[in-house]
Amino acid sequence: MVKKGGRAREGNKKPDDDDLVTPSSPGALEDVMNQNLFADRFSGLKSYLDSFRALLLEEIRAEMSSNLETLPNNSSSTKHIQSLVRVPTGLRQCPLYRVTISDQRAACAPCIGDIVVLTDTVPRRPSDLASNGRSCCLAHVKDVVNRRTFLIRAAK
Repeated sequence: MVKKGGRAREGNKKPDDDDLVTPSSPGALEDVMNQNLFADRFSGLKSYLDSFRALLLEEIRAEMSSNLETLPNNSSSTKHIQSLVRVPTGLRQCPLYRVTISDQRAACAPCIGDIVVLTDTVPRRPSDLASNGRSCCLAHVKDVVNRRTFLIRAAK
């Protein structure tokens, strides 16, 4: 069986991952069978789930960046906002807004769970979103009322 990776090169400070698959290391089988081997690493379920937060955020960031870079110039996914109204929720979370886009027959409505970018101008390319002091905000689609109206949660 051929194993990918192998030993870390000399001078490289990365830890060697061979200990993950070396069955002859002392206590390896006992460690596999030990249900409490890493019990002291996390103080509970929340602590365990929080350990994935940075990894998940990086995965989302990479996916969003990739999607932005593949958009054609003057993308058909661009929609113009007709109205943006804050919806009172009484919660101390990020505000909820009701968005209505202008009537564009070719435009498709966002789906629940989509991430949308709100900006004060239509960028020529994705890198324009964060340049020249332009305003933009990421928002999460929480509900879709109809083809033109949906609810988003956005930062203040």
